[in-house]
Amino acid sequence: MSGIFGRVELDGRPIDPTRFLSAADCVRPFGGDNTSTWIDGPTAAARHLLEIGAQSRFESALEVKNELLVVADAILDNRGELARSLCISETDLKSLADTELIRLSYERWGERCAQRLVGDFAFAVVSPRTGHIRLFRDHIGSRPLFWAQRQQTFLFSSSIGALVSNSEWRWRISSSVIAEYLLCPFVPVSRPFFEDVHAVPPGGMVAMTAGQVTSELWWRPHDIARAPPVRAQHVVEASRCALDQAVAARCDTPYPVAAHCSGGLDSTGVTAVAAKLLRAEGRSLQKAYAWSPPISDAYPTRGNDERVRLETFSTQQQVVVEFGLADAQHNIALLHRPMEFEGEADLSDEIPTLEAAGRDRVRVLLSGWGGDEAFSAHGFGYLGYTLLRGRLRSARDFGHSFTRSLKNPRTLMRLFWHQILHPMLPDPLYSLLSPHRNGGVQSYISPYLSAYPLNRWSPVAKFGLDPRQNVATHLSVGHLAMRMCSWAAWAAPHRFQYRYPLTDKRLLEFLLSLPADQLLLDNRPRGLARATLADCLPTDASKNDVANEALRMAVRDASWRILAERVRQGHYSKECPWVDMRAFRSAAAHPLQSATPSYVSTFSSVFAAARVFHLFERADQHGWL
Repeated sequence: MSGIFGRVELDGRPIDPTRFLSAADCVRPFGGDNTSTWIDGPTAAARHLLEIGAQSRFESALEVKNELLVVADAILDNRGELARSLCISETDLKSLADTELIRLSYERWGERCAQRLVGDFAFAVVSPRTGHIRLFRDHIGSRPLFWAQRQQTFLFSSSIGALVSNSEWRWRISSSVIAEYLLCPFVPVSRPFFEDVHAVPPGGMVAMTAGQVTSELWWRPHDIARAPPVRAQHVVEASRCALDQAVAARCDTPYPVAAHCSGGLDSTGVTAVAAKLLRAEGRSLQKAYAWSPPISDAYPTRGNDERVRLETFSTQQQVVVEFGLADAQHNIALLHRPMEFEGEADLSDEIPTLEAAGRDRVRVLLSGWGGDEAFSAHGFGYLGYTLLRGRLRSARDFGHSFTRSLKNPRTLMRLFWHQILHPMLPDPLYSLLSPHRNGGVQSYISPYLSAYPLNRWSPVAKFGLDPRQNVATHLSVGHLAMRMCSWAAWAAPHRFQYRYPLTDKRLLEFLLSLPADQLLLDNRPRGLARATLADCLPTDASKNDVANEALRMAVRDASWRILAERVRQGHYSKECPWVDMRAFRSAAAHPLQSATPSYVSTFSSVFAAARVFHLFERADQHGWL
């Protein structure tokens, strides 16, 4: 893990070292173990390294080799495979840093090198002699990488803050991006909040050649070819092998490893596999962190309570589980976090986990995030897929996963609409009738922003009747990279890195190659994932987080009351041109009852408006308007 920053003067002007180093300090929180800078004429780069893998200690000072300067935030998980392709001996590989492997890969395969790399990475390759620059980001976007071009200066960094700290230019918040966020805070914004700042797309490359910037994708989940069908047992074995490989690669560190563990299938499965693999090495998983509150009088056990399963799991796997401690103050604190730098992820539940992982000196925190999209696919589109092929028994079996009885006409009509009819509509009609278009959110966008020529009716991501293609769509809509970007920034000051085994490139490509029937094994949602983890998960493993949802509702209620009191005290009396402040103050000062149908969507809109208000205050203070 590293924070990286670079600057290239395209017209050959020498870089001011003092100004450059001041900007580079903005990525210092991403590192802490090793700092390296390289400044020579019109090219400069900095890296602040946090050691994660055993090879991290071999990272040398930044330097130009064979006319290439490589600046990387990277952990490679297929080092052995790369070494064989590059004819590197096992002995030499042991002391070879990941940055050097990336350089050798680029020398061998050029811009296609990213297709050969497996792991979490964001890196730049600069040719000081020609001024050519190439920026790469891993397939899923687990590590952030941003860039900007101002006149004849090209900048790139892990942190937006490092880019906009270059005060020789004026940086402005984009009103249209603010409008996007206010209109639908549930959907990732299309670009960073600052004008002229861009993100390298997940699975993408940005190239600067002769003053021209181009961007292309080197990884497209929709392009993964389907493999020939094989026996179900072989698919399960291959799935487990790929999962073990993904988890083992992310546990390959001499530092403490911990995991998220909700009691659901994905995170609990990752935790179980990690605990087993580490025990085999004579090590142990440091801890498992849950968002659910501990069992108490305030939150007693109810039904198939995931916390009971977690306590049983803790005993069986010899893993200490730390339950959640989120409260209203964490939610209120989120309002003031700089989302213009960190991204718009809004899960304040994670803030206590950040604090606990930092306190426990964890360096790698495993997460099951991304499992719902592929590994434990819910099978959207599968009902229509089977019916259109005349497989009525398979359709019936799959339909039972949504309801105990298929005799209820209203249930059947709901299934028919969501699973069959709506996915078959033409794109414009599909978008117009999609519940994902705006989520039914009451926006507090100002009339000033409403007048912007916003493309509000652009088609939403379409999910059709091919479960494989729906998985690929889920991986492409941007919500995964949005959260990963925020969590990378959140984790940096606590000196650890999130790692996501279920988005491992090899695992995803295996899953995307499967026919729909094997992805949805036994005609049930998450069928393949359950079979894959059958030896280490109870049969009733599920995300039945009633207590966690009760805690989240209590936190919303308490934080809304705090916000209401602040409104009444005049904290939000200043006008913000982006927010309809009169409507916002009225809604914020009168919290709804939690039983109200529109409670969650109204709460989300009110808090989104409050976040934008505080962003406006910062923008006004720093001259970003």
